[in-house]
This record gives sequence, structure tokens and C-alpha cells, in this order.
Amino acid sequence: MRSRRVSHYDQVRVTNQSKILRILGKTPSTRRELAKITGLSPAAVTNLTRELIGLGLVKETDRLESVGGRPPILLEFNPDAGRVIGVGLSRTKLQAALVNLGGEAHGLLERTLPSQSPEVVTECIAAAVREICDKFSTDLNELVGIGVAVPGIVDDKKGLVRLSTVLDWRQVHLGEDLENILGVPVSV
Repeated sequence: MRSRRVSHYDQVRVTNQSKILRILGKTPSTRRELAKITGLSPAAVTNLTRELIGLGLVKETDRLESVGGRPPILLEFNPDAGRVIGVGLSRTKLQAALVNLGGEAHGLLERTLPSQSPEVVTECIAAAVREICDKFSTDLNELVGIGVAVPGIVDDKKGLVRLSTVLDWRQVHLGEDLENILGVPVSV
């Protein structure tokens, strides 16, 4: 019974943090404004934002003028708290982009695939990820994750390409293979 409560509490906390991040992703706000918009108590907003600041996802910016009491502090989403790499595959090409958490691309590269063999394509993706990281001074362990778009039917929970007629693939464990090679979480 206890583990269910902890699990539920964690789920509520993550949901509330997501609400706050969505708001701050659109516009900087004070804690008081966040409480008003979300319907959460000021104490809850303070605790949630403290954790988000600790994770580097939110940062304090300006102190606003006070109309009495402590001056409110403006909070904003920190898009540079992490980076991801997005990879897109077609029959003949691979495209990869290094993107911050705000969706701003810092680098893009395109490579021709020498074959559609799963082993060759997996190695090409790994090489492209390493190259884009080197080119933009990002260490692999700084990445939040890698997302790979594959034309076809995928099992995103397992990172499995069930069928891709474009690449002529069946039952390819692309996510697992890339995670083993690169040591970074991969979503297919």
C-alpha cells in the first residue's frame, strides 16, 4: 500500500512540474502567478520550482518591483538545461540535429546511407551522433536522449522497428542496439 502512495505522489509531482514547465516555456512568471494559473498552493509552487531550479530546468531571472514585502522573482524555463539529438531516416539518407530543450537546433548534418542493412544503418546513426557531438562540443553523457524517426511500424516502448517497408526491415531492435553502442537513452 505504501509504494502505491509514493508512486501516486511522484506522479502528481511530475504532472504539476510539467504544468509549471509548460507555462514557463511560454512566458516568464513569478511563483505567485504560477500558483494562480495552476491552482496550486503557493507553498506547493515554491517546492516544485525549487526542485526544477535544482535540476537546472528553471532559472531565476529578474527581481520585480515590490508593492510591499519581498520583491517577487521572475522565473523562466532554461532551454539550455539539456540537449537531445533527433535522427530521421529515409531509404537513402540520415539526417541528425542537435537540439536544446527549447527546440532550438544547434547543428544539423545529413549523410547518405551506403545500404539499408540494419547493422550498417545503426553504425551510421552512431557515427552521426558522435560527429554532431564532436562538432558542437557536446559530450555524449550530456545528452538527455536520442530520438530516431523510422518510416514504418514501431514498438516505441521496446525501441523495436516491427516493420519498415521503406528500409526493408522486420523486427529490428534499433533502440536497444543504439543504447548499447552509445550509452544514451534512445526513443524510436
